[in-house]
Amino acid sequence: MVKRKKTKKTKKTPEEIDNRKFAFDAHLTEYNALRQDIFSRFEYQRQAFNFLIVILGAVISAIFVVSQNQIENAIILLLFLPIIVAPLGFIFFDNELMIYANAFYLFDYLGNRVSEIAKDDVFLFEEKRLKYMRKSTLTIHRLISTGRWILFVLPCITPIFLSFYYKNWFSFPYVLIFILDCLLTLLLLGAMLSALKEQSVWAKLARASKYGKE
Repeated sequence: MVKRKKTKKTKKTPEEIDNRKFAFDAHLTEYNALRQDIFSRFEYQRQAFNFLIVILGAVISAIFVVSQNQIENAIILLLFLPIIVAPLGFIFFDNELMIYANAFYLFDYLGNRVSEIAKDDVFLFEEKRLKYMRKSTLTIHRLISTGRWILFVLPCITPIFLSFYYKNWFSFPYVLIFILDCLLTLLLLGAMLSALKEQSVWAKLARASKYGKE
């Protein structure tokens, strides 16, 4: 990570002043575009999560009704759940990874460039915002934030484990659905692990920042 350093003020020519102003405006425009992109991705995540809640509620209700007559039919219905939930998880985690990518760029490059031009530390929101939360509140926030991930992963893992207790799931054509469930779940778990790694790197950057230690 590039450390923000204050440079000595020197007299600039009009041309240099114009160039610095142009660079500052360009970086500011880029900053606004990236922030807007991040907020848009937050909205996509919110929509994916809302759809997930609706789908889980509908599936649970359907399974409850079907299980009144025959439990086996309810379990077969559950086998189709990963095919519905996993794509929503892909949308959620794809945006999660891109949010981290944008945040790293803002934190580690763009903020430093603008600070050099402005001769002052700017764009410190990403670095300082969590500093004003109490440790207990920050812990709860992180648990709730990452806890949403479980609601994407658990509905995909559960049918796979249940399949080992109902051997008829391995009969054709359910075996094909089982294989598809496994592939989708593995990909979703890979996306979740990648997001955890990015979150860990972000936490290290925040702790290493002089503003995170204030």
